[in-house]
Amino acid sequence: MYKKFETVSCIFCFLIMDKVKILIAGGTGLIGGRLVELLNKSKYHICILSRRDLTSTDNVTYYKWNPDQLEMDEDALKGTSVIVNLAGAGIADKKWSAERKKLILSSRVNSCKTINKYVAMLAQTPKLYFGASAVGIYGHRGNEILETTSAIGSGFLADVTEAWEKEHASLANLVERNIILRIGIVLSKKGGALKEILKTAPLGVYGYFGNGKAYYPWIHIDDICKIIIDSFNDTNLSGVYNGTAPNPVTIKELVTAAKNANSGMGVLMPVPKFGLKIAMGEMADMLFNSTRAIPSRLQKAGFKFLFEDIDLAMKSLLGKT
Repeated sequence: MYKKFETVSCIFCFLIMDKVKILIAGGTGLIGGRLVELLNKSKYHICILSRRDLTSTDNVTYYKWNPDQLEMDEDALKGTSVIVNLAGAGIADKKWSAERKKLILSSRVNSCKTINKYVAMLAQTPKLYFGASAVGIYGHRGNEILETTSAIGSGFLADVTEAWEKEHASLANLVERNIILRIGIVLSKKGGALKEILKTAPLGVYGYFGNGKAYYPWIHIDDICKIIIDSFNDTNLSGVYNGTAPNPVTIKELVTAAKNANSGMGVLMPVPKFGLKIAMGEMADMLFNSTRAIPSRLQKAGFKFLFEDIDLAMKSLLGKT
């Protein structure tokens, strides 16, 4: 009986070893969850860092970590070829108190520091480190077209993102390739901006912020995941990229596309800043920021987007034809 068990175990170990091991921080979040769904389970051994005790399955192995203490299970990195770091407290989950702002920064910086600490201990280091960043690094820039060579902006989000990217970049000397993706406003039917836009839809109201002219650098969640997955094998990809769709739109255009894809019924209504300021405090400012970021580096590298058009992206998410 034990010999049979050992044989089965050896076969299982062989199958796991034959796969490419990927370690994901933030694997249970919006992007991470979709990434795990899309990854080819026959090709990749998926591992996820979690603060909680989660039960591993045939497809996903969970490892504990505590980035607040810069600690993680050392076994998580053994044999890892790719690290995908998506970890960070939600920007819009709670009002920006002093404590919340501290957490937004520390959750990002400490995730990088923890991974750096343990990668430095490895005899054989991963081939790729992929770190999530954000277009918030550009701040409020009006109609200016923003590429990765554009200057860093000002404000809380820009400061946080700059510090975040410095920590991502610190791993460059420990891996063969280091990629930092400045992610735009992710459109997903499971959460994020689209969920908020649709909250008042049952009332026949679709709100946009201010005069509606602020540029929102959107991207379909499947395109974000495609960028990540493509980077595993495309060794030409390295450095900083804008993770946004090629055609940024204004917030009014984005909300209009959501309305049309959802039912076409309802009215567009501006949401004044003063009301949001009262309810949300400083966090309301980011809703009115205009960030016209474009993915020129990705396009020059030959990346093919699944969704370049906001109307098609919204239809795919809301299931309308």
